[in-house]
Amino acid sequence: MIIFFDSMIKNIFIFLCAGLLWPALSAAQTHFPFEGHMDFIRRQVSVKFDIADKSFISIQVSVDSKQDVQLVVNVDHVKTPLATISTVLEGSLMGVHSEQDGRSLNGTMTSRYTLVNYKPMPELNGIFEIKKQKVYVHSLSLGKISCQGLVDFRDSLSLDLLLKLSEVEMGDFVWFLSNEQNAPSDGLVSGEIHISGPLGHPALKGRLSSYEGFIKDLVFDSMFVNFEGIYPLIHLHDSSVTEANGFSFTLEGTLNLSQKTDFRKQFDSLDKSPLVMEDPTKLEWTFKRMQKENTSSTTELKYLLKKKDSVDRLERDNSGMLGIERRVEF
Repeated sequence: MIIFFDSMIKNIFIFLCAGLLWPALSAAQTHFPFEGHMDFIRRQVSVKFDIADKSFISIQVSVDSKQDVQLVVNVDHVKTPLATISTVLEGSLMGVHSEQDGRSLNGTMTSRYTLVNYKPMPELNGIFEIKKQKVYVHSLSLGKISCQGLVDFRDSLSLDLLLKLSEVEMGDFVWFLSNEQNAPSDGLVSGEIHISGPLGHPALKGRLSSYEGFIKDLVFDSMFVNFEGIYPLIHLHDSSVTEANGFSFTLEGTLNLSQKTDFRKQFDSLDKSPLVMEDPTKLEWTFKRMQKENTSSTTELKYLLKKKDSVDRLERDNSGMLGIERRVEF
């Protein structure tokens, strides 16, 4: 008797279905018509999910005599909260057995014909391992975005992934926030985003930076963004923007990633304050900051307000001092 679906293959199939259908579920659709076919002789199973408006996701899994697995996933014009996606994913899984870990699967995944909003995109390439009901992502790249981490599909799907952005086009960043495909913008975005927790509402924490760019009428010399939250809400903290004229201010506030609005509206909803630092002897307002990409040198123009050396530390001098400070970090 041939056993086609052992527990590992079942989990792989469930993971593919949940992971690929989650974007559509996030768009508020909760059920999909589907049809499938099982061939015990050829040891193949295929399922097709009809999403909406003639879009679909089809998954085919087959196992050879060595228990190696071949995957083909066809995503055809599926609308997600971020974009309409089409691609063909092809993967292979090779069975490995060890006394320490038991049976595991080493796999590769590549994509072909990828379109996002009907525009060609870089293709996906990945290397991963499946063991003890976890997917260990050793490397996954999509253009200038790379990923490492794991997906745990015991009980419920949960993530622990680190995304790295290496000079992603600012236009793509604006598009992610607002769905504006051709918003006037320029510059490159780099940084890291940690994704953890349940697939439906993961925790997001990250830091991003960009230099010498613009977004519509916001022209900046540098931008540093730190954020964290539970999807779709993220909270900005310890973030700052230095405009091209040198004026610097902090950013605080909350963004809803599921609400796609004009980027300027998103930006205007944040609290913006001049950069102010305080210690027991003085207050500092940073009026102008100049920091270039890939350097540790910063030049700042500050207004310094000295405090009197009093017991309550509340009295201040009536005079201030304008100073220039240059800092070099090691």
